[in-house]
Amino acid sequence: MSSKSETASAGLSEVQQMLQDEGASILAKGVDVARCQYVPAADMPLAAGSTLASGSKVVQRVALGQRSIYISPTDLIEVADDNSEADSSDDNRRVSARVPLASLVRASKLGPDDTGPLRVESKCGRFDSASWIEFSPKLGAEFAALVEAIQEAVSENAGRGLSEHLYKQAECLRCSWRGYVDDERTVFDAISTGEFTVIPPPATELQCPKCGRSYLREFYAADDQASEAAADASPDAQKT
Repeated sequence: MSSKSETASAGLSEVQQMLQDEGASILAKGVDVARCQYVPAADMPLAAGSTLASGSKVVQRVALGQRSIYISPTDLIEVADDNSEADSSDDNRRVSARVPLASLVRASKLGPDDTGPLRVESKCGRFDSASWIEFSPKLGAEFAALVEAIQEAVSENAGRGLSEHLYKQAECLRCSWRGYVDDERTVFDAISTGEFTVIPPPATELQCPKCGRSYLREFYAADDQASEAAADASPDAQKT
């Protein structure tokens, strides 16, 4: 026998249920969303006689149409706008996608002002592929709350060392240069406005961009920090 709460929930749309159960709220309506992600190189159309260099990766940009963007304590939630003027709490639209706030690595405005598109990088785990989302407001749409929420999540994730956990770095043992060397980290700025972007293969030998030599130690900074913390907490370290 169902409870009264289950009976009441049965009449709610998916969006209404989300607002009720997850404490979600709307950030923006009428936002054009595009998602960019890796696809097999074979999926990219090439002119006759053209080939891709071995090791190249292909990023495809797919326009997903207009969506309303909600936020819960854990996720950005995309809802397809079948009718962008419909009341957000009284419609039959469905959730199209969720992006964990804890996965937001970077965000950058693609236009000269606050009305332009915003590109966001999302990566859930070190061995997961990143994806890139572009949010573009329709003319006159309120967009500031969405930008602010995303930038706040990115800032919080940076504070807990998300990039240092996800992306490989290196330090030069000759000149002390230190920086990111993870190929995937370069994709964020390389994505074009076209349907496909070809990411060239990495150099066969990793070299220091400062001195041009190959005396590099590769590492994940988060792992180094964890090892240093464990060493500092060891009984031998505490005796000294």
